Amino acid sequence: MKALITGGTGFIGSKVVDLLVENGHSVRLFSRKPGLPARFVGRDVSLFHGNLRDPDRVLDAMAVMDVLYHIGEIRNMSRSASEKNTALVERMIGHAGKSGVGRIVFISSLTVAGLPSSVSATEDTKPAIELVDQYTGYKKRCEELLRAKASPADAVIIRPHSFGISY
Repeated sequence: MKALITGGTGFIGSKVVDLLVENGHSVRLFSRKPGLPARFVGRDVSLFHGNLRDPDRVLDAMAVMDVLYHIGEIRNMSRSASEKNTALVERMIGHAGKSGVGRIVFISSLTVAGLPSSVSATEDTKPAIELVDQYTGYKKRCEELLRAKASPADAVIIRPHSFGISY
């Protein structure tokens, strides 16, 4: 399998790169840094230099990939960044079929679920409090876009948490 990863140099993304390579997959790392990080040199990891602020460059990186792991994002503290992140995901979804990407794995956030009204909560548990901020709003809109199935690609949405992670 050939995987494109945005955000592959971050905490979660670098672990995903490691797991994919360890399991025999080829990784294309989309990064704004011009060189391949030393920890990936000599492994089945190639660099595609670009910036998430340039959607066309991201779409170019999707060419002949089987799966896209979208872990990276434009730092999201403003309405503008939120809108750019959402627009990028919308373009990725629309381009998946043309590029050959058959699956999009989107890293979302637990904040989308809000604060649960009961414990143990499931995906069907109504929140006691819904969080309203630019970051949560963008993640929520992207999940909605992926669920709308506007692409021939399968969509996987992951809301990671930090419980039990060793630092």
